[in-house]
Amino acid sequence: MSETETAPAELKEKLKGEDTAAVRQAIGRTAQAARRIGTALYEKSRAGQPAGDTGAAAGGGTAGGSSQDEVVDVEIVDDDKREAG
Repeated sequence: MSETETAPAELKEKLKGEDTAAVRQAIGRTAQAARRIGTALYEKSRAGQPAGDTGAAAGGGTAGGSSQDEVVDVEIVDDDKREAG
């Protein structure tokens, strides 16, 4: 079993007791394991991109192209309320 599996299990066990110091230590180990997971996922996601390609991450979209997740800013106007008011 790896630390990422044992740390949360240990925390669950410590939460059953009343030793707050042990719970805090287990929380710290679990948080550290979570950071390692996040770092590994980030590095894995960046491994597939060229070194200079930061447009989508930094700029919030693709440069010069359209995206499937395109955000459109719209305003909804209720004509019935406009005429009554």
